[in-house]
Amino acid sequence: MRKFREGKDRQQVTFLPPSIDEYIGEEDPVMLFDNLVEEFDLSGIESSYGEVGAPAFSPSLLTKVILYGKLRGIRSCRELSRACRENLLFMYLTRGEKPDFRTINLFRKRFAKELSEILAETVQVAIKEGMVSLEHVAIDGTKIKGYASKKSFIKVADLDLDFSKDIAEDENESGDEPKIPEELRSAKAQREWAKRAARRFNEMEAQGRKIPKQISGTDPECHYLHSPKETSPMYNVQAAVDSKHQIVVAGYASARGNDNAELPFVLEEIKKNTETNPKQVSADKGYSDVEGLEELKRRNIDGYVSQIERLVKIEQKFKYDASSDTYTCPDGRKLLYIHTNVDKDAKRDYRIYQSSDCSGCKFASTCLRKGSKSGKRSIAINVKGDLFREMSAKMRGDLGKAMATLRSATVEPIFGHLKHARNLVRFFFRGLFRIDSDWKLELASFNIQKIIKFRREKTAVA
Repeated sequence: MRKFREGKDRQQVTFLPPSIDEYIGEEDPVMLFDNLVEEFDLSGIESSYGEVGAPAFSPSLLTKVILYGKLRGIRSCRELSRACRENLLFMYLTRGEKPDFRTINLFRKRFAKELSEILAETVQVAIKEGMVSLEHVAIDGTKIKGYASKKSFIKVADLDLDFSKDIAEDENESGDEPKIPEELRSAKAQREWAKRAARRFNEMEAQGRKIPKQISGTDPECHYLHSPKETSPMYNVQAAVDSKHQIVVAGYASARGNDNAELPFVLEEIKKNTETNPKQVSADKGYSDVEGLEELKRRNIDGYVSQIERLVKIEQKFKYDASSDTYTCPDGRKLLYIHTNVDKDAKRDYRIYQSSDCSGCKFASTCLRKGSKSGKRSIAINVKGDLFREMSAKMRGDLGKAMATLRSATVEPIFGHLKHARNLVRFFFRGLFRIDSDWKLELASFNIQKIIKFRREKTAVA
């Protein structure tokens, strides 16, 4: 009697070759995944294929490979192609087809817009399943590294931006070398790099966008952003999550450095994907912006946005008198209205109040700014400060504190799961358009995982 099992003889020819289904358990989630992706409308992609030439890989097949790869933490096109040859679960999804990495990569790039719409489709499926209530939606953002090296950045002040003559000379058949700055003459690649950066800079300038101090030649839309751990080339990505079953109802990628201006855009994405506004919305203090608070009121949404208590702290020390439109400091001195600062870029207007004289004040050493030339204390009060005061009082209450706790428990685990369980540490594409598409696919794959789990549990109960 043999002590160990030896398996089948590799040279033995079977009468009936085993089917791929035999290697997959009857209750394996990959079957539910396969059926779920079949529900998505990919007709927009399918219609772009012609009937001339050899048959192409099915858009459904390639979509399944990309989405299932994200579920398993596989994002590299080469790794996905290898999985289609070696991984039984991928072989099940592709029905034995073996697309190479170029095919997968070209498909992702060519249909970036269509693939990004899968997120909205997962939201609609979740709504039909009863997984989305829109009673409470939590919003947050996080930073993810872009595909741009720190070495690819150059200071805008050091970059010769007038390349129109150089580009014309490049297009001329005379073959003359373009006259580029001295530090960029070492290689043709550096010249091209500088031109791309300059063209992107000119585009941003023409659009009236804020010009960064440094710009990357490989990905001009990727900027240095601050995160709790580091400052590096990153993108700011957003997510709005329904509290019922943690379904992501909206999300996108942004090149803006913080979340101040994002709330109106996130609310619009929620409306677009769900066809209605949520009843409650919560967000952290990063979203404390007057336009966001106004948008919540305009949409009649019960908002809970944590506030930076700067205005509250000022008004705790400086008491306002509406009849005289003045503030009184702790030493009893009046601060008179001087003028209104209009910030067109940030769309924030501030009323400036200033004291007439601070000499002899016992609080001067701590109250006045260091190096103050005027020797007078001034304060800036947002013209629409009532919105901040109202929200600040709301968040200090018991309900506001409960909503802040609910927000962190609803949306923050999504980022933790994607970054740590699925190892999403950086994007593999360049440019905001493709980054936005890829981030929406990440969120769509998260929703798919939730829907599969819900359907399995519902089937088990039945």
